[in-house]
Amino acid sequence: MLVASATAARPLTFEIDETFPEEALSCPGLEEGELLFSLKGSVNIIATPKQELVTVASRFVVTWSANGKSLSSTGSAPLMITFDGQGNVVQTKVPGLLAAATIPGYGVVLLSTGLLILDGPFPGGIFTVVRGPHEGLGLAGDDLEAFCAYFED
Repeated sequence: MLVASATAARPLTFEIDETFPEEALSCPGLEEGELLFSLKGSVNIIATPKQELVTVASRFVVTWSANGKSLSSTGSAPLMITFDGQGNVVQTKVPGLLAAATIPGYGVVLLSTGLLILDGPFPGGIFTVVRGPHEGLGLAGDDLEAFCAYFED
């Protein structure tokens, strides 16, 4: 049985539904800005009383789309963000599944799961720990050729 403490922080919950040009991946057969990345889902932000650690728990769907085709994946990896006394992000931990994009009849072409630890924010920080496959982040041998070919006209 779980009992909430009277001092426990209440989560701040909000919905995300954003689409923008994919910048982390580029495909030779697509023009710049043609491959789109969408993020949709709910996010719970839970902060410690001193605001030194913020956990962003989420359930989301990521989608890449171009030329009328799309690939989607669910993800639930939390972001654990540590701040210094001035409010700057000093470390970000990302454990769990970020994305697993699968082409029907082919298989998984992008997979990001395991543990990432960065000095600084995600994205934008310096990776200090990478465990597990994190394809599409430029950290492992992914199948970008099949991923890109799927979206070509």
